[in-house]
Amino acid sequence: SYYYKQQINCIKRTIMGNIYDKASLILTGGSAYKAGELWAEKPLTDAGKFTYGRNSVANRLTDCGEVKEQAANVPLVEWLDSSPYMLYEIASTNRYTNSYSFSGWDFSQGSTVRTPNAGISPEGLINAAKIDQATNNNSCFFMQNTTVTAGYWYTHSIYVKSNGARYIQMTGSTGFNGSRINFDIIDGTVTYSDNYDAFLAYGIEAIGNDGWYRVFVTMVGGQSISGRIITALIDDANGGRLESCTVPTGGILAWGGQLEQWTSYEGLEPTSYIKTEGSTASRPRSDLYITSLQANNVFGESSGALYLNMRPRSSSRNTSARSVWMEDATDNGEAFQFYSTDSTAGGEFGTGTITWMWYNTHNGSTNGAEQISLNVDKDNKIVFSWTASQWKLYLNGTAVTTENHTSNPIKMNNFNFEPVQNCNAIKEIMFFDQQLTPEEAITLTTL
Repeated sequence: SYYYKQQINCIKRTIMGNIYDKASLILTGGSAYKAGELWAEKPLTDAGKFTYGRNSVANRLTDCGEVKEQAANVPLVEWLDSSPYMLYEIASTNRYTNSYSFSGWDFSQGSTVRTPNAGISPEGLINAAKIDQATNNNSCFFMQNTTVTAGYWYTHSIYVKSNGARYIQMTGSTGFNGSRINFDIIDGTVTYSDNYDAFLAYGIEAIGNDGWYRVFVTMVGGQSISGRIITALIDDANGGRLESCTVPTGGILAWGGQLEQWTSYEGLEPTSYIKTEGSTASRPRSDLYITSLQANNVFGESSGALYLNMRPRSSSRNTSARSVWMEDATDNGEAFQFYSTDSTAGGEFGTGTITWMWYNTHNGSTNGAEQISLNVDKDNKIVFSWTASQWKLYLNGTAVTTENHTSNPIKMNNFNFEPVQNCNAIKEIMFFDQQLTPEEAITLTTL
């Protein structure tokens, strides 16, 4: 049995090696980069140079589990499950001021005390605030007012760590419905809600290995007013709304409060942390593109393939908002597109799927649109393979569809990755100037 397993593994390694040998371009999250540029691992020439743009600083999660600032136009390499990914995000604004010190925030009168610089934050500095209960049996919460517009979506997120207290609650106040949801910040779980459906999305995600979590909720503004979403300390998993309670001594450490406003289903989960002090701050979107694919023998006109290992970091996108786009030199609609068709997904982060679509256009007509479901916050491996008369789509080890057409794609010279909605993490991109066999495509996409 052991012998046969070893033989099978050897065969798999041989097949994968042959597939990588066929690739005309390989770009991974661990590829070399500098400001404005990201270099493919193959080819090691100017033909493998991608252009990257993001005209501001941004934060990423390092291999040490710390949130660190990256300079303007330097690619964001984020470490997820001990592997590097290229993180691409839409533009966003943190509407909260003093997002890590919580200076000037509103605290429940007489029952909550803030101690600045009381612990080491996720960025490795002693700038996390301690939030603790000053008076037992009184509600213990903090918040910051913001202008709320009815019908818009708002994502409220914060980094928290137990400093004695185990449970926190997030709930809407003025401008939002009063539904509540509770989190265990030691086990990293959602413990209770009086109405889960009142939250478009919610979640708790471990940051590093030292007890920090990023907790968030997304709610709809119910009226145009100065509103707020509240973070409260509670004393049990199923605690009531802003209950009078006895919070364990020490409370919590908090850092990195963020409030993002979305329109037209732009996003449901928080984007990377945008640090603020006395005023709000914004971060532009990131863009990745490469040109002259055919001239550099990267794109195969008569036959070829594209492989993408992608982890959606959001569970919703706007209908027809593209994220991957291969276009011809004149941008006249001859292209392959990969984009979202789903504007309704939500719920607990990391548990759902999102509907995406592959389709190709050539000679001004659309051929073979195909919807697929990608797992949120998990790797998804996709191969899109074509010849002059046929294209095939593979997802996570399965042949999804085959479509016949009468003319091959032409002049596919440019590849763009456009994070129009929220964010995605890309582990690997490969181009082939020839079609992959079904066996190769299934092997490459098997998780």
